[in-house]
Amino acid sequence: MSCPIVTIAMPVYNEEGRVAEAIKDIIAQTYRPLEIIICDDASTDRTLEIVEALAIQHDEIKLLRNEVNIGVTGNFNRVRAAATGDYVMLRSGNERMHPELTAELVKALEEDPEVGLAYARTRLRTPSGEDAGVYPEEFYINSGDKKPLQRMLEVVMRFTTGDTNYGLIRRRFLRQVQAYGWFNGPDHVFIAEIAYHAKIKLVDRELSYRVDEPKDEAKYRLFTSRRSYRATRSGIPVQFDPLMNLNFIQMAYQHCEMVANTEMPLGEKNVAAAYCVKVLRARFELGMLKELQDLMRLAKSCEDHALQNEEISTFDRVIYEEVQRALQMAAIVFPERADITALRHALLDASMPKALS
Repeated sequence: MSCPIVTIAMPVYNEEGRVAEAIKDIIAQTYRPLEIIICDDASTDRTLEIVEALAIQHDEIKLLRNEVNIGVTGNFNRVRAAATGDYVMLRSGNERMHPELTAELVKALEEDPEVGLAYARTRLRTPSGEDAGVYPEEFYINSGDKKPLQRMLEVVMRFTTGDTNYGLIRRRFLRQVQAYGWFNGPDHVFIAEIAYHAKIKLVDRELSYRVDEPKDEAKYRLFTSRRSYRATRSGIPVQFDPLMNLNFIQMAYQHCEMVANTEMPLGEKNVAAAYCVKVLRARFELGMLKELQDLMRLAKSCEDHALQNEEISTFDRVIYEEVQRALQMAAIVFPERADITALRHALLDASMPKALS
């Protein structure tokens, strides 16, 4: 009987100081067969050169390269989509692996077909190599015999995933769950949705460690920058206001989208979505209120602009559509705020072609 193929996939960007050691840890895994996918996100340092040299030495490495930088979220989605193994493990440049990590996680999945994701305990280290302890016990998720909805809501309630998102996942579940979204914390939505579809098992051994770098630009640059979009009908590039990032509102909204993506009955979906919003608003209320205030101000300025102009350009219309979408998200996160829906309708009426209004 052949062993299942494991894909270990890692997006990289400007990580010349650590990428070689991270990849060597993957190569040193005792488990085989492996498919190793590394995707360089248009690095400007020696990262690509280093990975190319390792790929020449090791046939298991499949090297991908983005011609332009697509950001950490886009790059994670690309390596995830490229995986062909039976089981898939996502990694990052600051994650290091014990040689037995993959073998132990495969064992956990093979022993219980109801487990969809297995991961191990992680020790933290500082950039200088000093021990920084371990995650608090409440960070770790272990499903046991809980029902699907209980598993999912437990992840939402804790809003902690430890290193769960770097565990080993049955690939069929990757086809069922949403891609990482363009907001801060997409891995939390990802793990919550996995938890609905399958059990999550913690292997009670410290088999990996990570360098704790909260200011790592390679990892966090996306969420402090402006986002770019392309108009779906006109094809023109549009640069939106950074206020449209709406990290906290989008996070809560995407949890509701995650609930909608499940097969639970409509009544349970409504209860689960309301619970997600309640938990996340309690945790991030100040951030969400600030985002809502900025969004309402931006939407009002768009309405004023539309009322003052006979003709609305294609460029403006695409911006208005994005503001409309943001208001729709906000209405779900703040269901008690009738003024959000009112402003959304007012903006729609104001931006409608005058011949049709």
